[in-house]
Amino acid sequence: MVHVTPERIVYDTKKAQRLGKNGGTAQAGSDAQVKHRSWTETLYITPRGRLFMVRDGGRRSRYRKGDGDDAKPGRYFKALNKAEALQWSLDAGKKNLFAKLLTIEDEPLADLAKERTGHA
Repeated sequence: MVHVTPERIVYDTKKAQRLGKNGGTAQAGSDAQVKHRSWTETLYITPRGRLFMVRDGGRRSRYRKGDGDDAKPGRYFKALNKAEALQWSLDAGKKNLFAKLLTIEDEPLADLAKERTGHA
């Protein structure tokens, strides 16, 4: 998945490192019902140190697109700051990932401004 922000920052799952994954499935029902209710959240970090998450879900999951009979499987992108990634890792029960995230440096503001505008 490739996502480009309005500031022209590119997030690419193929070039980023996967840090962690969390998900859920229905506990009862037919195979089709379980598939449609399943969801995943995958945390990535870009080579420049930016954190982002890709959220996928079946047509009856929390990440569906649309409602009712028109619902379709969904896929969503979300850029995260370090605090959001730390909170997600705690909520997902990923204690080792939490410790790893603590060692990641915050993105320097000057580098971000330069990337967004093309100059310092």
